[in-house]
Amino acid sequence: MDAELLALTDFLIVNETELALVAGKTVNESDIKSVVGAASTIVASGASNVIVTLGSNGAVAVGELLSKPAIIAGHSVDATDSTGAGDCFVGALAARHTISPKTFEDNLEYANAAAALSVTKPGAGPSMYTANEVETLLSRA
Repeated sequence: MDAELLALTDFLIVNETELALVAGKTVNESDIKSVVGAASTIVASGASNVIVTLGSNGAVAVGELLSKPAIIAGHSVDATDSTGAGDCFVGALAARHTISPKTFEDNLEYANAAAALSVTKPGAGPSMYTANEVETLLSRA
C-alpha cells in the first residue's frame, strides 16, 4: 500500500486476510501476536490506527489512540449469517467514537459486540440491533 496514502489514514479497519495483504506478512487469526505484529507494521508505515476484525475471535487494534495493543475478546453467539458484520462493526465504531465520552478501547468493545449480534440474524440491514441491545450484551460479558 502506498506510504503517502497510509500517512493520510486515521483508521484502517481490515479483516485478517486484508491485514496480511496490506502488511505483506502471513497472519494467523488465532495467533494474536502475529495479528498485532502485522498491524504494528502498518502503523509504523504511517497509518494512525489499525483495527483488525477477527470474527468470533474478536478484534485487535494498534495505534496512536491506544497506549498498548487492544485485544478485544469475541462473543459466543449463535451465528446465522455474517453478511454485513464488518459494516456493522465499522458503523458502530464510527458512531461511538464520534459521540461517546468513553475510551477508544471501550468503543472497540461496543463495535465488536454490535457485530457479534449482527451475525445472529440473516441479511445486512435487518441484522442490525439497537444501541440498548448492544449494551445488554456488553453487560452480560
